[in-house]
Amino acid sequence: MEDISIACGGGELLDRIERLWVELREHHAGLSAEWREGLLKGNFPERRAELVKKGSRGLLVMLASSGEETTGYCVCTIGDGGQGEIDSIFVTQRMRSPRTTARESASTRSTPPPLP
Repeated sequence: MEDISIACGGGELLDRIERLWVELREHHAGLSAEWREGLLKGNFPERRAELVKKGSRGLLVMLASSGEETTGYCVCTIGDGGQGEIDSIFVTQRMRSPRTTARESASTRSTPPPLP
């Protein structure tokens, strides 16, 4: 079993999720040709700016790492009205449990995937 470390912070950690955010977006785009174009339109600098703006009352970025490699993340925001939301979450395929991977393979989507 690998050692995993968790780091928590704010917007200063957002740039460390870019590679994984791109991977998540490509995964969602691959689920349905119908949604592919819309999902692949944006880029990370735009998404980063959206998250910073949305998290006007709070922005939490959690990173999971194995050694020097960032292997997962969760981004949460608290908006102007005090509402909290998990905005994006991802764990690399290599670090997912076999049960999670099996469920993903067996599932199908009838609705569009959420935007990362």
